[in-house]
Amino acid sequence: MANFYRQCIVWGLGFLIQAVLAGLFCYRFTFFSLSLQPAADSAYPWALEFERNYEVSGADTFVVLKNDELLSVRVPQPDSVVAYPYAAAILAFDKLEDANNYADLQRFLSFSFDVQCDVATQLVLVLHSYDDQHTQLGAFKSYRRSEARFNCSEQWLKVHFDIQRLEVSDWWLKQYGAKMSDHNYDLGKTLAISIANSDIMLNKIPGEINVREMIFNGRSYLSLWLFAAIEVLLAAALISVFVKRYIRALVADVKHKLERDNTLISFKQLSLGPDKDQEKSRILRYMATEYANPGLQLETAVQHLGISHTKLNRLLKAEHGLTFSAYLNKLRLTEAARLLRQSGDLSVTQIAYSVGYKNVSHFNQLFKKEYACTPTTFRKLGSS
Repeated sequence: MANFYRQCIVWGLGFLIQAVLAGLFCYRFTFFSLSLQPAADSAYPWALEFERNYEVSGADTFVVLKNDELLSVRVPQPDSVVAYPYAAAILAFDKLEDANNYADLQRFLSFSFDVQCDVATQLVLVLHSYDDQHTQLGAFKSYRRSEARFNCSEQWLKVHFDIQRLEVSDWWLKQYGAKMSDHNYDLGKTLAISIANSDIMLNKIPGEINVREMIFNGRSYLSLWLFAAIEVLLAAALISVFVKRYIRALVADVKHKLERDNTLISFKQLSLGPDKDQEKSRILRYMATEYANPGLQLETAVQHLGISHTKLNRLLKAEHGLTFSAYLNKLRLTEAARLLRQSGDLSVTQIAYSVGYKNVSHFNQLFKKEYACTPTTFRKLGSS
């Protein structure tokens, strides 16, 4: 059995190591991301569009200073005071006035980027999505606006947005007759994402906006569920192998113990064997004939044999390496094992009593300690 237990430890450690490595491998696929920059290399290619509601002098308009790993835009300023000035840089996934294709962002949870402006102000991130009831094809403003505000300053700032929980613009809901409580939007039909000035800081339209590392982030537990399912199957298979090997090892161990204790079973040969050592033979003969007596104890034996406790134990130790109590239990358990294999009509209780045990529970405990299985299991193994 020791060899079996060593194999269990090795296989168990191997299973744990592969589970950890496989878990780390699957964990890598739990989180995923998609970059929008540069636009041409993104899985969702986009084109830059602009929108404003104020007049500017001459040819002054939006100027794209750079558009690769860094998106840099110069924003024109209004010529005169405008009540509600509005300017926006739009990342369009299709033509705004003739859209046929939309970006499906349902698998993503957040959107993040680094932003820097030439003045400290507040901006708005807007997600424009198709609305089945209110969007009019060809009318970009009719696309549902879901937004979130963020700060921008002369220093680079990292901003994060939970795109699953944006706020739908109140003015859009009013203008298109939607319920004010209807804040749902379809990420699967996203036409564009825009960055615009906030209505809270209308007079602070930045002259230049720089944006980099625009990334959608998502999470999927599919790989972890697959990992768990595979590990459960592997664990079940490993347990099945262990059980089969345990039974084989247990049977082999029991057979080995029975062969080792064969001399103890042969009580008749023992009692009739050559009498080279009269005193030793008398002790062994006495225990071979009296082991089934439930009242047999060390004190009883020394009185009957007329020798001291120390000498009795010393002789048994020399012959079998056991003390009186251990040798007595060995005799009883060995005989019990023989009866379990050969006497199918006797119950475990009857066998326990017949070999000298008054307490069946105590007998079961000793038997399991000796043979690594219960008497009932031992009987099944012996018949298989």
